Amino acid sequence: VRNAAANAAIWSPSLALYLVLTGTIVSSPDGVTWTTRSAIGLNGIAQGGPNVVAVGGAAARFSADGITWGSATGFAITGVGAAWTGSNYVVAGNTTNTRISATGAAWSPGAALPATLSSSQQLVYSSSLGYALIIGNVSVGGAPFAATSVDGSSWTDRSATMPAGIWRGGLVLTS
Repeated sequence: VRNAAANAAIWSPSLALYLVLTGTIVSSPDGVTWTTRSAIGLNGIAQGGPNVVAVGGAAARFSADGITWGSATGFAITGVGAAWTGSNYVVAGNTTNTRISATGAAWSPGAALPATLSSSQQLVYSSSLGYALIIGNVSVGGAPFAATSVDGSSWTDRSATMPAGIWRGGLVLTS
């Protein structure tokens, strides 16, 4: 874990593990002792439903226990952000592509985003608001971008409400 930038991190109360993505998946029960779990270029992670899901490059991994990781099928996008919506995992890529999955093991195309995004984005879900939020920059011109979705099957563009220059990376939204 030393000398590696963290792309994403979560605490999983049900697994009693910290899971951190540094290009690989590493886990810790206490934040002190770390174990490498899967070596793949990953940069988005989500938990909820039956599994924890990690995405990056053109691959997705899933795990019921945070220790053993399987390779997902049908994941043919460059996944950057991931979220659990209460019914589906939703993954957004660095284009207009999205994918959805009930378990994280098998993926199908989701609705296209209303704009082509650069790779700097975040995807999060709020159970109290009842929708996922993706935030980032449009790939041409770098304008701020935001869209919401209940389950990844359709997206509503919320970019008009974004102040200029607001996105510079990192977003945390809790329920």
